[in-house]
Amino acid sequence: MSTPAAIRSRRAFSAMELMIVITILSIVSVIGIDTIASFEANQRADRACREALAFFRFARHLAMTTGKTAEVRITPASSTFAVYWMSNGSSYDATPYPQSMVAGGQMIINMSTERELLGTTLSATGGATDFAFGPLGSCSTAATITFSYGHSSKTLVVPQVGDPQIQ
Repeated sequence: MSTPAAIRSRRAFSAMELMIVITILSIVSVIGIDTIASFEANQRADRACREALAFFRFARHLAMTTGKTAEVRITPASSTFAVYWMSNGSSYDATPYPQSMVAGGQMIINMSTERELLGTTLSATGGATDFAFGPLGSCSTAATITFSYGHSSKTLVVPQVGDPQIQ
């Protein structure tokens, strides 16, 4: 017959077994954190490109539905892009298009302050910065915009005729 002390000692883990388990869990968690961090970093350029695509499509749609010119302005130096509109039909508004669905209430994204896009840079072929869409949906400037973060990059193609596309 076993004594209570003998039963207790058979159910417990030794200090050495606990240290081995903790060491293994530490190694696995460090590898997991590194993998998650590199995955998140690789997604920044893609996320910025998708945000810009939404802005380009919005500006094109706005111009086509209202019959008034709308444009996307990109500023590579400050890593921003915004939608402006000719609400009066003759000159662009002084502030970006009002939109309650985005932070700040305007159609503007500053990649230097957005946590998910921080550190992402953009550049356009030929130095193009203004992409105006007319009532028929055609764009004044055709260009390729590249979003980069670290070793990852994503490209947005803006044709003069047709919908912008990610490549």
